[in-house]
Amino acid sequence: YGWSDVDFDVPWWQGGFSSTLAVWLAGWMGASEILLCGMDCYQGHKKYHYPRPGYHHPCFDAPLVDHLSAWRPALGQVVGAERIRAVSGPLVGVFGRWEA
Repeated sequence: YGWSDVDFDVPWWQGGFSSTLAVWLAGWMGASEILLCGMDCYQGHKKYHYPRPGYHHPCFDAPLVDHLSAWRPALGQVVGAERIRAVSGPLVGVFGRWEA
């Protein structure tokens, strides 16, 4: 069967974004490294999203600190959180930078 057919009978951390759930799943599956290559709604000086013309969502205006606070619980909720590293961007401050 596929992963979509698996029913988890364990406490899991969703974190508010599909990406945080993916990080939890990678930790639960025992990934040797968990690399973050970007961040949901990263709102620096330059906006990193590609909305449809005329589309706007309030999450695009939320302060960066709000998005980072959604990620910090991963340190206590993801199995093997010490394996999580960010390639670049603001999550480096939470998880450290991945070095090849």
